[in-house]
Amino acid sequence: MPDVQSTVVEFVNKLRKRKIEGSQATAKCTVELLRSVISHQRVPHANQAAALIDAVKAVGEQLVAANPVELAVGNVVRRVLHIIREEDLSLTTAAMGGLDLLDASDDDDVDNCKGIGYPAMSAAVVAAAARSTLRPPSLQTLLEGTPESATVPYTSSSGADSESKTADKSSLTRKLKHDVIEGVNQLIHEIAGCHEQIAEQAIEHIHQNEVILTLGSSRTVLEFLCAAKEKKRSFRVFVAEGAPRYQGHLLAKELVARGLQTTVITDSAVFAMISRVNMVIIGAHAVMANGGVIGPVGVNMAALAAQKHAVPFVVLAGSHKLCPLYPHNPEVLLNELRSPSELLDFGEFSDCLDFGAGSGSLQVVNPTFDYVPPNLVSLFITDTGGHNPSYMYRLIADYYSADDLILALRRHVFPSSNAFFSVSSRPSQFSSDEVAAHNVASLLKSPNWEKNSSLKSLVSHMSPNVASQVISLQHSDNDICVRFFMWVCKHSSYCFDPAQKNHLLKLIVSSGLYRVAHDVIVALIRECSRCEREMLKLMGCFHELREVSGFRLNYPCYSSLLMSLAKLDLGYLAYVTYRRMEADGFVVGMIDYRTIVNALCKNGYTEAAEMFMCKILKIGFVLDSHIVTSLLLGFCRGLNLRDALKVFAVMSREGTCSPNSVSYSILIHGLCEVGRLEEAFGLKDQMGEKGCQPSTRTYTVLIKALCDRGLIDKAFNLFDEMIARGCKPNVHTYTVLIDGLCRDGKIEEANGVCRKMVKDGIFPSVITYNALINGYCKDGRVVPAFELLTVMEKRACKPNVRTFNELMEGLCRVGKPYKAVHLLKRMLDNGLSPDIVSYNVLIDGLCREGHMNVAYKLLTSMNSFDLEPDCLTFTAIINAFCKQGKADVASAFLGLMLRKGISLDEVTGTTLIDGVCKVGKTRDAFFILETLVKMRMLTTPHSLNVILDMLSKGCKLKEELAMLGKINKLGLVPSVVTYTTLVDGLIRSGDISGSFRMLELMKLSGCLPNVYPYTIIINGLCQFGRVEEAEKLLSAMQDSGVSPNHVTYTVMVKGYVNNGKLDRALETVRAMVERGYELNDRIYSSLLRGFVLSQKGIDNADESTVSEIALRETDPECIKELISVVEQLGGSTSGLCIFLVTRLCKEGRTDESNGLVQTILKSGVYLEKAIDIIMESYCSKKKHTKCVELITLVLKSGFVPSFKSFCLVIQGLKKEGDTERARELVMELLTSNGVVEKSGVLPYVECLMEGDETGDCSEVIDLVDQLHSRERPTF
Repeated sequence: MPDVQSTVVEFVNKLRKRKIEGSQATAKCTVELLRSVISHQRVPHANQAAALIDAVKAVGEQLVAANPVELAVGNVVRRVLHIIREEDLSLTTAAMGGLDLLDASDDDDVDNCKGIGYPAMSAAVVAAAARSTLRPPSLQTLLEGTPESATVPYTSSSGADSESKTADKSSLTRKLKHDVIEGVNQLIHEIAGCHEQIAEQAIEHIHQNEVILTLGSSRTVLEFLCAAKEKKRSFRVFVAEGAPRYQGHLLAKELVARGLQTTVITDSAVFAMISRVNMVIIGAHAVMANGGVIGPVGVNMAALAAQKHAVPFVVLAGSHKLCPLYPHNPEVLLNELRSPSELLDFGEFSDCLDFGAGSGSLQVVNPTFDYVPPNLVSLFITDTGGHNPSYMYRLIADYYSADDLILALRRHVFPSSNAFFSVSSRPSQFSSDEVAAHNVASLLKSPNWEKNSSLKSLVSHMSPNVASQVISLQHSDNDICVRFFMWVCKHSSYCFDPAQKNHLLKLIVSSGLYRVAHDVIVALIRECSRCEREMLKLMGCFHELREVSGFRLNYPCYSSLLMSLAKLDLGYLAYVTYRRMEADGFVVGMIDYRTIVNALCKNGYTEAAEMFMCKILKIGFVLDSHIVTSLLLGFCRGLNLRDALKVFAVMSREGTCSPNSVSYSILIHGLCEVGRLEEAFGLKDQMGEKGCQPSTRTYTVLIKALCDRGLIDKAFNLFDEMIARGCKPNVHTYTVLIDGLCRDGKIEEANGVCRKMVKDGIFPSVITYNALINGYCKDGRVVPAFELLTVMEKRACKPNVRTFNELMEGLCRVGKPYKAVHLLKRMLDNGLSPDIVSYNVLIDGLCREGHMNVAYKLLTSMNSFDLEPDCLTFTAIINAFCKQGKADVASAFLGLMLRKGISLDEVTGTTLIDGVCKVGKTRDAFFILETLVKMRMLTTPHSLNVILDMLSKGCKLKEELAMLGKINKLGLVPSVVTYTTLVDGLIRSGDISGSFRMLELMKLSGCLPNVYPYTIIINGLCQFGRVEEAEKLLSAMQDSGVSPNHVTYTVMVKGYVNNGKLDRALETVRAMVERGYELNDRIYSSLLRGFVLSQKGIDNADESTVSEIALRETDPECIKELISVVEQLGGSTSGLCIFLVTRLCKEGRTDESNGLVQTILKSGVYLEKAIDIIMESYCSKKKHTKCVELITLVLKSGFVPSFKSFCLVIQGLKKEGDTERARELVMELLTSNGVVEKSGVLPYVECLMEGDETGDCSEVIDLVDQLHSRERPTF
């Protein structure tokens, strides 16, 4: 015992004299000391855990007092106490479950447990088993991968001696000390390996060509950066020197010695250099329970600079640095002052230093640490992974027990005669909740208490119970109570949820604070007036309060509730609320009547609103413009323009409710919705005559209507008129114009409007940015789209779910749905949750690319966000499997869809029918059709047309005719497609005359044939060599008023060529061009075949054979001749060149296709598709130099290669190890796309440029699920 006592005293002296440097070394030595204390502590059999806890607390109090600034000491003491409590609970739980645990005497030698694993069944394993049955595993257990249950055979270490003692001793006294020491050993191992565990995560956070800023000297940061270097990451490090001790110099030397590019900067230069930095990484001295960070001096300045420039601020901290205390706790000593001589030389400034005599005026303050509030931290990286600041309190809660937060609750006598430590307890007078409530209540008395940092820390994890106690203490001041209620709901992680807000409201009501409750309800109603879901939950709370406690709303509550329900378009609920309001005896005023009429009209209950208006008139109220305008709105929303115009006419006649600008705008909007633009513009002109000038809303509605019709020029003319009349456009006006331009493909003009908008002092909203992002993504330009995302973040315009949905869809459009999956995590990082549209976009994109495994994993992960797949989700998956010929799997998903209660609609059914038809499963197709018929889902003959098409291709005429009869029997009208399919079946069976009879039948049934049935017959005639008859039918078709389309011309050209009439084919091509039709690949293929047949004298060769011979043997001169002929006929050579490039690349003649494209490029024509094909061909042959040369030529010609081309080449160069050239191309990509904020966009682009493997998608989905579950607070 004396040896342990002397060891404690010696260690206390070391702590007091600061002889142990570094939190890790201090923590490790502390735990080793506590292990020795536990090992030598003699404990009674009755209450081993309490004795061990008292002994550890007694020593821990001394250690913390010796060096209160080194918070790691107190942290590990509390960790050891937590281990004791956990092991004791586990053994007790195991005993309840009937496990056979042997005991051990206090004299057993347990020193051999210090360094080795105990061979018997440890309490950690028993604890896991107990947790799996009695309580859920902690988050820390899940993070560290501790098994939830295990069965390990028990092996006694004490042999016969232990067996002799089991008869008269409790079985629980056998293993506690053993398992506690084992747990302490694990803690020592954890502390020793924390640097390596953190460093392993570096590759996930540091990317190529980034610039990292750090401050001071931290071994954790050193190992983290070096680990990224070892993983072939190339980056630069800025190290702030950390004056006055200049610890940054030491870190810089270590980094240089390890081969990292390092630059030392002064502390005062942090703000100047932060704009070049991609990430700030610092090591923490301690992380507090509220997520605040204690670090080296100057770290707060770096955090503020990072926040100002939207640079991520990342904190590295081992788990032993996570402190369960808050900065305001009296036990916490956040700082200590170091020697002034580190700043100023004593001799030089001795005359002016302040020694207390009153003569000096200079004071020197040299603090050791700095404090960073949690709102400045972007991410914590610990040895268990990366965590958001909002999650740190949950992680810390898993490490410590609430009873151990204060180590000085007991007085100790050291030493005692019977045990190593003897302890006496002092009971607490108040509960911890009462103490917290009184502390908060006292702070509320100070002015500007909302800005008090100590108060923020106190309430950061305040429960509704404590918050209700605080409000009870302040019940005499209603204003303070309401302000505190709303404030705590924003700042407490336990009260922010709507359910917990409602719980807090119930607690206030149950305390009898009705006056406070009424005022709080008004504030809550106003807060929920933008979210329908929260409003419905709040109304449910009102109903529960009414039923359980008899609590009633007062008039201000009802009035506020009516207005909020009207804003949310919840008309029916507004009417129900009015009825309850009347039942409670309240007299409804005119304002409330207006609100109810408005709510009913906004929801489409216009007839009910009219009846309600009659009631108002009977009571004695008169009509006013508000009520009549609401009726006008209701009719317009229901597209009942006839009644809307009647109401407007009444308004024009009545003097008391004359139409105003709002009334005009509503009616103009209604007219625009039904396409009556001329009348809408007439109303706008009438406004001026009536002395009512058009408002910004009026012009915006008209501009949107013009943009929706594609009349962009007229929309801008109206915009100019608007400005000329002195009516200022707002953000909605500009957004409508930008959206119209983007939909019209005029992205650059849309950008110009956005710049003008900013110049006029109007900043774009998230809707404006979304419109631009959507425009870029639809154009395939994802790089500028991601630049806009960066601009949004820097301008404090928070992206919403729609923003990320647009970006996801853009990535899916360029064939990178697996990269779009990564945006799910980005959404969570922005505090957003994906919606059903997000998942549908991703699943559809993955299905189109054939990544069905990832699509299915996404489908199963929707439950993590309380989302259920809808019909569109399953349709995308079913369609993909059908296209792959896996009709059985598609049918299985149909069954899953039906089991989930999702009704089969016509689109999904038709998709599945098409899939089974393609694999020849006729019976299944008919079964699905019958199901659609039984469910009465058939509204069009599309599903039957699919089956008809299958029968047609199988030349099953009888079945086709039977299907036609079925269509008529079901009451469906056969469409043109139906008859066209039947015509095709007759042609395939060789019945030309029957096809003509079917044409006549179409005319008799009132379904006039369009161009397609004629074209099918013409094609059949040409295939049978009856070209003259085909010409006659073409003429007859034109005489009947049906014009030929590009398919008709293509059929005729092909027929002429096959019959050796190349001249007639060329004449048809000329006619086709003159009618404004674009030539297509089939035309080019036919012409090429015609040239081959005429020049090489090949007879009786099919189309594919002739084309292959032509492309294999045709020399460049022949190709030029073909291009010349097409030019003479008036056709565009662009399509021909793309056709030739595609075919030449397939034949391996990529260099010739490259030369052809370069020739056309020099003439000022850019063929993006052709260049993409060439790039893909060269990359498949690993000729990346050729690709770089072509990209350079395209850029010099004033064009920008596609994102796809850049991706192919950059990925190819990286695979070959030419990272330098790849990096140059990335920068060229950004420059050519006009990206200004390169540093912000670069991480996104590098992620997109990485390999196209889909293996990490599953990991990302799992990570998203985990992060989302962690972000849900546990109440």
